Amino acid sequence: MKTQTYTQPKFVSDVVHTKVNPAWSVDTAVLSGGAFQIGTVGARVNGKVVPLDASTDAGVGAAAVVVIADADATAGDVMGPVVARGAVVLADGLVWPAGITTARKAMAIAALEARGIVTRTGLATATA
Repeated sequence: MKTQTYTQPKFVSDVVHTKVNPAWSVDTAVLSGGAFQIGTVGARVNGKVVPLDASTDAGVGAAAVVVIADADATAGDVMGPVVARGAVVLADGLVWPAGITTARKAMAIAALEARGIVTRTGLATATA
């Protein structure tokens, strides 16, 4: 008999611990230039949310939002919800670009915190 595995899907509560107010903390944004998972850290470029560019300090310094829905924007722009301000997010739930260094991740976290998105470790997941 073949063994099957089950991978539990990721939920918003795996990423967002607390929002100041959902109507204020969450925006609907134009997502562009890639596939986004719940928890993807994104940057705002020309009014659109794009995947974080981990290859430059300026790219990670542009971290501005956390995407809170799966979305595929590889073939074209799509609309999706993002945490833009006033929230506590769980560090373990964030999705980072492949190859990001510890120093650049720290820069991106600082950029998020400057926008009121605070990253914490060691907190239990909560209903967002």
